[in-house]
Amino acid sequence: MNTGSQAPISLHTQVCDAREAAGQTAGEHLPNLLAECCNLKKNRGTTMSREISTTAFRVSEYLSRQIKARLERET
Repeated sequence: MNTGSQAPISLHTQVCDAREAAGQTAGEHLPNLLAECCNLKKNRGTTMSREISTTAFRVSEYLSRQIKARLERET
């Protein structure tokens, strides 16, 4: 597959490193990478990201109720 486009060297290096780590040829890796990117874009907002983290902190009961109420209004 020839995309006919230029990529920054940093992106090229990142893609090549991932391809080598997967033990794939460029012909195997690029279609898989494009399909994964399209699926992530298509499913954005409907599935959980692999890069989700949880942050916990203590707040007053009043603030907790305010946050919950706002989240309920926005979802």
